Amino acid sequence: MDLSGAGGLLGQSAGRSARTVTDSLDARGQGWKNAVQVVAIDPCAAYRTAVERALPHATIVADHFHLVRLANEMVTDVRQRVAREQLGRRGRKADPAWAKRRLLLRAGNRLSGRALDRLMATFDRRSDPTGELGAAWGVKERLRMLLAARDRHTIAHRLHRFHETVLSADLPEATRLARTVDAWWPEILAFCETRITNAGTEGTTGDQRRRPDRLRVSQLGQLTPPGTVPLHPANPPDNQCRGVGSPSSLRKCATNEEGWLM
Repeated sequence: MDLSGAGGLLGQSAGRSARTVTDSLDARGQGWKNAVQVVAIDPCAAYRTAVERALPHATIVADHFHLVRLANEMVTDVRQRVAREQLGRRGRKADPAWAKRRLLLRAGNRLSGRALDRLMATFDRRSDPTGELGAAWGVKERLRMLLAARDRHTIAHRLHRFHETVLSADLPEATRLARTVDAWWPEILAFCETRITNAGTEGTTGDQRRRPDRLRVSQLGQLTPPGTVPLHPANPPDNQCRGVGSPSSLRKCATNEEGWLM
């Protein structure tokens, strides 16, 4: 899809292999490839390999929509695992966590006061005795805060807070998410700095949603390839949210930290 215009379809190929993508890009010709400055992709290793081969000069951006979806899947995995371990069965309508499963996946800073109160009730000792569900939600929201950051100082700070929350949560599902973030950090940083996303093309047609085998590219604008920030800053800046990933502390972050809105 062309990110520089109205999201028109530039091409479509069957398959998700690196070879398929490389062949598709090569078929466009070297002149066309030279004009591509930015490629927004889903976090797919095959896509990244193909773009690095065919468009070595282009900046690769990881689409934040899919990163948030991975975080939501992490929360769901934790909820389902906790239900199996504590109840010996799948969640049911009478279970608070199951009843509010969709609320758990909504953006925390976009919830009304009433909805946020309902969500916080899901994290009490009766509904979440191990605290794992609340910790998973905290990790998800920390990632969203990170993706909303735009300047290097805030990005480095929120990246540290994200990893700090993952370590505090001590959940295998959260650790797996953090490893994905580390593996894709250059591309995630590129998103934070360019704000380029393929979200506008995701819902162009129903058919597009059923076809993940598409690259989104931009042929306009000269973007300087981003550098890097340390994954774990030696001296992370302090902030007002000292509870790491607890739901109560993150609720305060909704008003204390600017730019959380995604």
